[in-house]
Amino acid sequence: MARFRWFLCLILVLILILPSVSATISVHNIAVVPSGVLVSGQNPPQEVKVSYYVTFIPEGGLTFGSGNTLGMTTDLDNPRWSYSMVLDGNPGEPIVYTGKNLDISGWVLSYPSRRDLAVSVNLTGDVPVLTASDKKTLVKVGVYNGGNEVYPGSAVTRTANITVPGGSVIPQATTPAVTHTSAPATHTTSPGSPSGGTSPEGGLVVPVGIITVIILLVAFIPLGLLIFRDHFGIGYIRMAQPPGIRAAAGIGYLLAGAGLLFVLVYLQEIYASLLARGEGAVTLLVLIELLVVAYTALSSFALSAGTFLSRAFGWTLRIDSLAAFLVLVIVSPSVFILGPDAGISQSVAVVTVVTILASLLTLLISAWQTHTLRTDLGSDWVSRLSEIFGGIAGRFGKKKNSHGEPGSAISILNTRLAKGEIDLEEYKRLKDEIRK
Repeated sequence: MARFRWFLCLILVLILILPSVSATISVHNIAVVPSGVLVSGQNPPQEVKVSYYVTFIPEGGLTFGSGNTLGMTTDLDNPRWSYSMVLDGNPGEPIVYTGKNLDISGWVLSYPSRRDLAVSVNLTGDVPVLTASDKKTLVKVGVYNGGNEVYPGSAVTRTANITVPGGSVIPQATTPAVTHTSAPATHTTSPGSPSGGTSPEGGLVVPVGIITVIILLVAFIPLGLLIFRDHFGIGYIRMAQPPGIRAAAGIGYLLAGAGLLFVLVYLQEIYASLLARGEGAVTLLVLIELLVVAYTALSSFALSAGTFLSRAFGWTLRIDSLAAFLVLVIVSPSVFILGPDAGISQSVAVVTVVTILASLLTLLISAWQTHTLRTDLGSDWVSRLSEIFGGIAGRFGKKKNSHGEPGSAISILNTRLAKGEIDLEEYKRLKDEIRK
């Protein structure tokens, strides 16, 4: 229970350090065909085409707040939307949508502020059937959160006068300028509060911070079960290493866990980029990699705590070694290959190196600690490496017993100490006698 509270506190800290992000938008080059007064009740209905660009003014390090929604509405009948994201001047595949309201989640619009992002929108619809001449909204573009405007009064609206045959004509109203920039951002979200909600159309908007927490919680489920099994199923087993060595291993775990959290943030950026482009198979692979990295990071922190407290978690160590190996051979190439497309080209080498070093560090420490808990030492790769380096050292030093009896006796002592059958003082005394 104490260990669970420790992880809960860690997750809360991660929530608090997540930055809050808002951003302003600018709507450019609104073009309406036909222009002027529209006529209602024609057969077939008069068709109206509206096109425009939406650009983003970054704030808080991102192009757009992941908890917000870019919302667009129209009063036209049978509206058909076609929009594409233009990233660094490269347009993506057009996405088609029908309906009065078009909502684009901030999750797919959140890129690092160094990226140049725009959305190209084309709207086609029919003039609505009216009983009297009136003014209707052709398109309205704004930033929303929970169904409310983030910057009240800043939404860009283009209207048109619609006349009914035989009725009076409404004088042409003055329309907004071709380029409109929304008001400066005045709304912020506290770092720890959930900034999601329902979009103007009722869809759920989940901020990137909440996504991070969800991934960490999902990854913690198997880790918690393993720790529970190791502690209560096997019982209390002590580490065989002295406090100084355990402290070094614990610090190594902490560094590896921090590095993997760093990798997790950038991997989410890659995931968001792939999700925006609709690359299903690769997006699913990166999502699985996110879970593996999150598990390995949490596992490193858990094993660090266990190392400092001299508590050995056998199966947790084994699974941590496997997860770290997967991060090393799968995630690091993904970061290096997919990173430039997600906008981390300036630091992709750094992220790749951190991925390799962090995974390799936790892999080596976990494998070494697993090796020290074995009763059949000499049958794994750690033992073989020890024999190789021991043989090299033996060429220049004192020749050891050819049967390896002192080494085997010390291995037995390590196992007895790990199981708590002897204390540290007796361990040192017997070890000295064996070496003599």
